[in-house]
Amino acid sequence: VTTVNDKVTAKDNGSFMAEAGSWSLKLVDTTLDGELIYMDYSFQETVAIKPRYVWSFGGRLLMGNTYEGTDHYDYRLRWTNAGSSEILQTLNYHDLTDDDSSRIMGGEAQSSYFNIYKQNTIYRITHVADELNIGLIFAITPVWKFGGTLAGRTVQTFNSIQYFLGLDDVYAFDGVNLRSITTHTQSRTHRIRDDIFSKRNEAAINKCFGSINQKNSEYWLW
Repeated sequence: VTTVNDKVTAKDNGSFMAEAGSWSLKLVDTTLDGELIYMDYSFQETVAIKPRYVWSFGGRLLMGNTYEGTDHYDYRLRWTNAGSSEILQTLNYHDLTDDDSSRIMGGEAQSSYFNIYKQNTIYRITHVADELNIGLIFAITPVWKFGGTLAGRTVQTFNSIQYFLGLDDVYAFDGVNLRSITTHTQSRTHRIRDDIFSKRNEAAINKCFGSINQKNSEYWLW
């Protein structure tokens, strides 16, 4: 079976996904040639999961800031099965709420890690499923608790350093510490930072994005 009413997709020989749930099939009988005669089935409702952010990491899709049915979990991170974009397993999620209930704003890979940016915290995700045979897929830990971003699309990576528009400055993050990139190297003043933050539109800050000009080693804010 591959489709039913154009709404069902086959998966293996025992179950398949529907738009609003999943079907469980039980083989009742077959012919001598193994051809299916008929089967018993049941349907189970599932909650539609709609993420604001989707990334690829560790052979899986990561989904952050999710709407699940009528509920919104803006601090939740979910992931799919390995090598698959199928419906998520119920327990494949982690709520990023360590002393910080702010929402997930964006994410970006950094070397062998993946960093999730919230308003007030940066989390590091390490893929450990192939290293530890204990059923643990990702190790998720906060690595910076002193400010994140409201503009997740400004996060860009160049030479293993991540650049982004923070809450009060434009930063470079090396995976351990933040440093300002707007400080004038000679006068130690913050003219560029002051100019950016005096003119930014708070209501549209989530529309800002960043880009890297690799040829000139430049970070651009838009």
